[in-house]
Amino acid sequence: MAARLVPVQRPDGFWNVNLGDPADHPGPETSGTAFFTYGLAWGIRAGVLSAATYKPTAVKAWDGMVRVALQSNGRLGYVQGAGQQPSDHQPVGRNDTWNFGVGAFLLASSEVANRDDGEPISSSPVTRTVTPSRASNGIRSSDPI
Repeated sequence: MAARLVPVQRPDGFWNVNLGDPADHPGPETSGTAFFTYGLAWGIRAGVLSAATYKPTAVKAWDGMVRVALQSNGRLGYVQGAGQQPSDHQPVGRNDTWNFGVGAFLLASSEVANRDDGEPISSSPVTRTVTPSRASNGIRSSDPI
């Protein structure tokens, strides 16, 4: 599956909702991209995927999500909603988010940062913080989890 993902990745790092037809619901979609990024990064770390072959694809996806979908207020956008078919939640926009998309992004971030050799997959780690005035639960970025 990994080999088939590489050629259908978009120039911005995302994958389209429909991998076989880029014109069907075009635009960035974060949850699928995050799950693919997680899988690729895990495969590289576990030694089942070649870093030379798949690291550029994982980096491109991670960098795209950080650049496009992750907003300065901490919100993750461009997450297609749950439904019976992709058209149930189209078009996907900057402010569209769902918990499963955020979970997928966190899974991807854990693998992008979690290299056995101490070397992260990407040079673009998440460095944005949510200020206390914007955090709805009052937790500051400096608070221990």
